[in-house]
Parts: sequence; C-alpha cells; structure tokens
Amino acid sequence: MTLALWSWLLTASSLLSLWIAGRWRWGWLVLAGTEPLWAVYGATTGQPGFIVSATAFALVGLRNFARGSDVGGRTVHHPWSRRGRRDHLVG
Repeated sequence: MTLALWSWLLTASSLLSLWIAGRWRWGWLVLAGTEPLWAVYGATTGQPGFIVSATAFALVGLRNFARGSDVGGRTVHHPWSRRGRRDHLVG
C-alpha cells in the first residue's frame, strides 16, 4: 500500500469517526482508535507532528467519551438538533 493511499484511508476513517461521534457517544472511541494509526503513519513518514497531533486527538476523544452526553439513559441533544426534541433542557 502506498503512503498516499494510506493517508486517504486514514483521513476517511477519521472523518467517519467524527460523523459517528456527532451522532452517538461511542464514536469518540472510534476516533481514539484511529489515532494510533496516524501516529504510525507519522513515524513511518518521518513527520513527528502527526505523532503529537494523533496523541492529542486520541486524548480528546477519550475525554469526550468519558464526559459523555448520556443523561438518565438517554442521549441529550443540542438545541440545534434536527430531531426537534427538548432533551437539552434536562435539569
């Protein structure tokens, strides 16, 4: 596999995981799981910035998952959610 193809596959997986994270809490774990692959890519291509950013993104993903958005067993949606529910007013 070429490095260019590898970078496109990693980019697609990261974008997909961000979309999942926007819809379901476990998407943050998917994002955190793709970041070690970016670190390997950075090490393979001699780009230490990728290693640093992959570590930071993985930590943010794990933090966001740990903070969660589940309240009382249901997902809380932001006021601008297309679902039209008022769950964001919990509390």
